[in-house]
Amino acid sequence: LNNDDYPNRKWYDDDEYAGGAGFQQMGKAHANPAVAREALELIAHIVANDLPFTEVVTADYTVVNPFSAVSFGVEGAVQFNDPLDPDEFQPVALPGIPHAGVLTSQMVLNRFPTTDTNRNRHRSRTVWDLFLATDIMKLAERPIDPTSIEDHNPTMFNPDCTACHAALDPIAGAFQNWNATGRYLPPSEGWYPEMRPPGFGDESIPYDQKTEALRWLGQQIAKDERFVTAVIRTTWYGLTGQYPLPVPSEDEEGTDETYQARSVAHQAQQGIFTAAGAVFVESDFNYRVLVGDLVNNA
Repeated sequence: LNNDDYPNRKWYDDDEYAGGAGFQQMGKAHANPAVAREALELIAHIVANDLPFTEVVTADYTVVNPFSAVSFGVEGAVQFNDPLDPDEFQPVALPGIPHAGVLTSQMVLNRFPTTDTNRNRHRSRTVWDLFLATDIMKLAERPIDPTSIEDHNPTMFNPDCTACHAALDPIAGAFQNWNATGRYLPPSEGWYPEMRPPGFGDESIPYDQKTEALRWLGQQIAKDERFVTAVIRTTWYGLTGQYPLPVPSEDEEGTDETYQARSVAHQAQQGIFTAAGAVFVESDFNYRVLVGDLVNNA
């Protein structure tokens, strides 16, 4: 955490802390892990309280325990059943932060950083992978030789580049208000004009929502059917330790004796996933319902 944003981030090292030596000593052990696990604890909170799992990308709050609440400076805004329990996390909105689930988690933004030249494209690729079940790098049909590109602004005009960048760059722009270390610092001069407008697909972020761009993006992701696919894919791997079966290449038909068996297996698995997705949506995105359906029917 940045000291300018959270001047009490290491309150437990303050010799003049007035909250009690016992609480301060516990803070040394429990504040930092609570901050570090904030995004994971948010997901746990959503599941434990049967909230729509779409809140993973739309929640207008985060979660804190009694010790990280002091680090974030919100100890007066949240009530705990047991103010000494490091495992109790309660929801709270951090002042000045337009929360959008884990998308705006400073821990997540640090885990997936950016640079002045990358311009949030790494973050965008991660969003496509984790929440939209899409490997952006596979959108291009073949590897590109960078020495062969002579176009002006190839990410906008060279077909070899736009195959990926047309999808990658709008979401990258949605992260414009968050710097490389995950601080919320909207740029005074706006986003790069030589890149596609921040948005999702063909839709641009409305001007009056640009300071809350990730909140807007989270709402779009939650409405996209690929979000359901992504959640099922991640859950399947978590339950079984195996990735979903890949689609057999049609080029293998007639040359690979296992093609037919793999094709049947893939179709059967997709049938299970499709049915589970329908149940998931019907339950208002109750994650426990999804897990139960996969366990019972897979």
